[in-house]
Amino acid sequence: MTNVNDTQKMKMYIKEWAANVILNLFQDLKLYFLILSSLFITALSAQDSTKLDLSGRCFCDHCVKYGKQRETKKITIAQEESNEIVRIYKKKEFSLNEAGASIDTGQVYVLQHVRFVESQAVFIEKSFPELDQLVAFLKKNPTVKISIQGHVNGPGSPNTEAYQKLSEDRCQAVQMYLMEHGIKANRIDKKGFGNTRMIFPAAINEKETAANRRVEIIITAK
Repeated sequence: MTNVNDTQKMKMYIKEWAANVILNLFQDLKLYFLILSSLFITALSAQDSTKLDLSGRCFCDHCVKYGKQRETKKITIAQEESNEIVRIYKKKEFSLNEAGASIDTGQVYVLQHVRFVESQAVFIEKSFPELDQLVAFLKKNPTVKISIQGHVNGPGSPNTEAYQKLSEDRCQAVQMYLMEHGIKANRIDKKGFGNTRMIFPAAINEKETAANRRVEIIITAK
């Protein structure tokens, strides 16, 4: 009888011991998971924060690779084309017809019709109506300051000195046009990015290359 009781006690002891081991192991794994998650989020945040532009869009390697320029506060889902939803993460674009309270810092306007002679910073004729609209917008909103940001198309290639200079020269061309039409220089900042911020890093058609080869206007003060 004694041997039976001892056997039962031993079995109960082993069960309790096994249960404690499993519980402790689970708690340790949970702790490790929380630590790793925290480190991953911290690293990702540090990486992203160094590549946000003035509009709040993220141009880290992940976002550029997948065409998702994420924005840290608001997220806008953009157009649906050919049954494929194209998600563009950025602050709300503003219109050149807007004024006053509807304008906010960080908002973006892409110059849709401003185009240049190939590999040059010379406007083609159809660019001028939209440039004149931009002039009128800035005159109607005299306290607004902007940043002109230039981008070129160069898929599959590092950002060469030529790409960088071309993006800067095109920004300067827009800046000079505005100044020649009465906009003060202290209201205009400019920066070229070469091909480092392409929306379509592997552009395969004219629509995608045009999206890469763009000049953006970002509100920096209102």
